[in-house]
Amino acid sequence: MTPINQSSSDPGKNEKNNLKNYNCSLCQDAKFVRISLPIDDAEFGKAVPCECSINETHEQTVSRLLEFSRINNLDNLDFETIIKNQLFNKMHSKALISEAETFMSSSKSFLLIQGSSGSGKTIFSSAIVNEYISKKTPVLFYNSNELFEEMFALIDKDKDHYNNFFNKLKSIKVLVIDDLVLEHVSKWAMEKFLQIVIYRFDHDMKTVINYINLPGDLDERAFTRFHDENKSVLIKLDSVSIENFSSIGAMTLQQIQEYKFNNFNPIGHGLNGEAKNNLNDALNLSKSWAENPEGWLVFIGKPGCGKTHLAAAICNHLIENNKIVCFAGVPDLLDELRSSYSEKNDSNFDNVFKKIMNSNLLVLDDLGAHQISPWVEEKLYQLFNFRYIRKLPTIITRNSDNVDLDIRIKSRLSDLKLATNFEIIAPDYRIGSTK
Repeated sequence: MTPINQSSSDPGKNEKNNLKNYNCSLCQDAKFVRISLPIDDAEFGKAVPCECSINETHEQTVSRLLEFSRINNLDNLDFETIIKNQLFNKMHSKALISEAETFMSSSKSFLLIQGSSGSGKTIFSSAIVNEYISKKTPVLFYNSNELFEEMFALIDKDKDHYNNFFNKLKSIKVLVIDDLVLEHVSKWAMEKFLQIVIYRFDHDMKTVINYINLPGDLDERAFTRFHDENKSVLIKLDSVSIENFSSIGAMTLQQIQEYKFNNFNPIGHGLNGEAKNNLNDALNLSKSWAENPEGWLVFIGKPGCGKTHLAAAICNHLIENNKIVCFAGVPDLLDELRSSYSEKNDSNFDNVFKKIMNSNLLVLDDLGAHQISPWVEEKLYQLFNFRYIRKLPTIITRNSDNVDLDIRIKSRLSDLKLATNFEIIAPDYRIGSTK
């Protein structure tokens, strides 16, 4: 056996180098080893758990496999979450999950997921990854662009590491390739991709690939394997409606889609100097935050300065990337809370509250010093505190003169470790101009 991080072509290389720094000298703390067998053996290069992982708890194993998988911020998606949060049309969710579970328990090797942009391919593939990990099965999750980029980087830099990477792609128990695009792939990269496909197909290794479309001139070696009814399954998501946007008052999805970064006017209504630079900085901050939504983004400014447009444009960007977004106008939200309280409709209140508390992104538009009852004020604080403790991405827009906010909410909005506050000093740029 050789450590999974060491090339099998060089067993024993660096064997004496810093072994004392590893808790396990056999796997060098990778928790997996590769079986060293003749290259034509069916078990050649296979990754298997090391002896040191036998005494791990279930939680430790899952945590290690999650880190190894590269699933990153999609590690909270599973089949239960798809159903609970209604990420797909209700009629399709159970059927899709049933198909995936059938594939996972069958002897079939390839699961192909086809769908247009925004149909939920990444969400569905990620849920499959997490289901495998919950069963302690090693998985690798790669976006196809990242996979090809890493191939090129390693072949130019370090042949041993490249061989290790390539063997890992071939031998990992489950390989998931997200958003496969082959139209502009070089001949060298295409050949390497085909080698992976052929090896995994011929050795009955679970492989999940999602894509929008495959090239019409797809190499016959891949085409025949993808269309082999005995070993491959195709699921089409085009008929599945992804339900990843909800709103409370404020705007419909159609209205949200009108607000984009490219139709935001960064010069306002003939602005110049400091105000112009300030508005342009707000646009750049919004674009940057949308690419990596972490913490809270708080826009402060007078009515009409562009706060809501920027918040909606960020929503648009995340919706296109299959994130669950809730856009709530705070006055409308407060009306919902008052109504559910006055009607003593606990079920309706719980549904509203859970929807906004747990969304990937929550926008609270027009937070102000509203006259509210102590009960509603406490519920609003609970919402802020829930997302504050969990550091869930949240956008808040508020007027410059809101001085009477709940002190607990104001404290959380001012926490520099979590919240980025940006004051837009531009006047109402909608007057006499277009968005």
